[in-house]
Amino acid sequence: SQDVSGKYKCQRYASLQQFTSHLQEVSDAFNVYVVELMGMVVEFIQNLEVKIKMVQAIPKTDSYLSNLNSAITQLLAQGTEVENLYKQVLKRRGHLHTKIKDMSS
Repeated sequence: SQDVSGKYKCQRYASLQQFTSHLQEVSDAFNVYVVELMGMVVEFIQNLEVKIKMVQAIPKTDSYLSNLNSAITQLLAQGTEVENLYKQVLKRRGHLHTKIKDMSS
């Protein structure tokens, strides 16, 4: 009777070890998936934050475009001013060269 009982206990223990081993494998696989899932959740939240900021910026777009147009207008005006100054410098250099030639003749 003890022999049968001992054999039964050994079988139960072996089954329990096998179940525990299988549970550990499942747990390990589950942990891998949880880690992957958490990475995906973090990436999703970051993307969501970017999109929320974009949507929040939409009402400001008109003022941004207005500021951009003003800056372009100012830049074009300054470009024209630089061009005019450059032309004046070239004219003065031309007059200076003409005067030097006249003096040397």
